[in-house]
Amino acid sequence: MRVCYFTNWSSKRKYVASRFQLGDIDPNLCTHLVYAFATINPNKRILKKTETDDDNGSLDNKQGRYFEFTKLKEKYPHLKTMLSVGGQNTKGLFEGKMDSSASIRQFADNIRIYLKDRNFDGVDIDWEYPAKFYKDRFTEFLRALREDFDQYAQEGHPRLLLSIAAAPGKDDIDSSYDVAQISRYVDFINVMAYDYYGQWSHSAGYNSPLYTTDPSSTLSQNWTINYYLRLGAPPHKLVMGINAAAVGLTLKDASDNKPGAPVINGGVPKGPILEVPGRRSYQEMCSLLRTSGFSTHWDQGHAMTYALKGNQWFGYETERSVKTKVEYAMNLGLGGVMFWSLDIDDFTGNYCKRGRYPLLTAIAKTSQEYKPIITTTQTTKKPTTKTQPITSSHPLLTAIAKTSQEYKPIITTTQTTKKPTTKTQPITSSQSRNSSTVETVSAGNSSLNSSQSHETFSVQTTTESKEVFETTQPHVTFPVQTTPEKRGGFRMFYVIDSASNSKSSCVIVFCLLFVIHIFIR
Repeated sequence: MRVCYFTNWSSKRKYVASRFQLGDIDPNLCTHLVYAFATINPNKRILKKTETDDDNGSLDNKQGRYFEFTKLKEKYPHLKTMLSVGGQNTKGLFEGKMDSSASIRQFADNIRIYLKDRNFDGVDIDWEYPAKFYKDRFTEFLRALREDFDQYAQEGHPRLLLSIAAAPGKDDIDSSYDVAQISRYVDFINVMAYDYYGQWSHSAGYNSPLYTTDPSSTLSQNWTINYYLRLGAPPHKLVMGINAAAVGLTLKDASDNKPGAPVINGGVPKGPILEVPGRRSYQEMCSLLRTSGFSTHWDQGHAMTYALKGNQWFGYETERSVKTKVEYAMNLGLGGVMFWSLDIDDFTGNYCKRGRYPLLTAIAKTSQEYKPIITTTQTTKKPTTKTQPITSSHPLLTAIAKTSQEYKPIITTTQTTKKPTTKTQPITSSQSRNSSTVETVSAGNSSLNSSQSHETFSVQTTTESKEVFETTQPHVTFPVQTTPEKRGGFRMFYVIDSASNSKSSCVIVFCLLFVIHIFIR
């Protein structure tokens, strides 16, 4: 799954060359296109557009960009088109629709009608973020949407998709989401695994580092994804976000320039495309690197790249970093990756000179060519020995020999149950921000071994067991020798007559029988 966000304000940027139109979308690179954003009418329980040309209000809704956007499915039938509701600018609007169960259900029903009238395949709820008081109501809201959508499907209509855009930080996750319950109602969760560092930061860091070299840090995609998994999110419902925007910071000391170095608060001045201090689009990064003499460095510890020139520090995505992230997501069995956003990749190919959408193309190519890690165990067959049939002119000798070969000992089998004692090992890392030790990440039954160093988020367990075995043979009156043989979870005891275990006794008995046989003849 490759979820791509289209931003409706990007067509109105001041910098003309960076304006993004619907015709610039390459639907072959995405499986789901999400239109950002619709907002909420503050006075009614209905949605409304955020740009005048989103939906011109015609009765048939066959004008405006909503219609053009959803019409892409006619040419690209694999594509799902969804409408994202919310965003950073709608804080407070969701709360007003959550005052009762009745209002929640009415709001959910109105959302479904809005989607149907505009031919969307589903909705992405981007509430940033529910306060603790609304945690349970947010779950109820998602349940109401799911039930409304399911009822609509039972009436013979296409099944509508439901997703959310979810926070990356522990505090917001804990206060906003009942992850296990939410996972029951949504089709997938777009984890916004970015904005870990920015112009507000006091140290150099990346927008969306895959790993961190600080064992106590929660500022990495790996930590966030594993936290959602621990809280009960199924891996196949998690979609890991990748943000194409770079972070630009000013170092306090140009000689101290590694990730984690102290920086001056506020970030670098804004660029012409994003027009946000401390941020650069991927197009802006390509222009910067081609003309300004920056040196570039691959950071194994974070699976990211940074660029340096004097006291200017930029951390940004490259084809190499996004490839690593896609492989990480696939190895963990995640549902896929989400890309924010189409307009800040080099969608024209004019800036980076590596074709259109270099980052998104690398994501699509890696996901399409991905081959899962397969562990094979070679087994060796235990050879079997065939017993040759016994033939003899002496009937008694033949009977003796045949009986000894066909004899099956009495076996008493006692199955044991091992009570495991699980010990959780603490997460450790020997890395500092100047180190680059290669580590291994594990989650579930998947692992990723790479040249990138990173924190280990695996739980190691040791199992201790105490086994007690008992065997009773009340009919045995002679001394018993028990020989245990371990086979899997069983112990097998062979009861052996100690008198018959003597080789000399066997020889005597055999000789007597042979003499008797000769005498009879």
